[in-house]
Amino acid sequence: MANIGHGATLTGTTAGAIGEITNISISGISVDEIDVSDMASTDKWREFIPGLINAGEISVSINFDGTVASTIITKVGVSDTWTILFSDSGAGTFACSGFIKDVSFDNPVDDKVTGEVVIKLTGKPTFTA
Repeated sequence: MANIGHGATLTGTTAGAIGEITNISISGISVDEIDVSDMASTDKWREFIPGLINAGEISVSINFDGTVASTIITKVGVSDTWTILFSDSGAGTFACSGFIKDVSFDNPVDDKVTGEVVIKLTGKPTFTA
């Protein structure tokens, strides 16, 4: 069953909740590829084995709020455990250790002020349905 994003939250154990979220994106879990080809590789086809797994990043778009921005900026580079509650309909949670690696703001002349927060994930995430 599909869920809508309304009601989703992102909270750091020490950073607290990130407010006024308009979008949450998880870049995706990926694995490095290691080339183990050698002079005897069959029919000259490259051979690969999986390397280490990368949990990726969480990118969060927010409406600007000075109080939230102040808190976020003090947490740049600080390790925390981040939890996404996917919606208020009980769609599940995603949790992983990570640190805020990038914060940016956009201040247009005739539109709302927005921000982007990027959290680099480290270690193994957990998903609870």
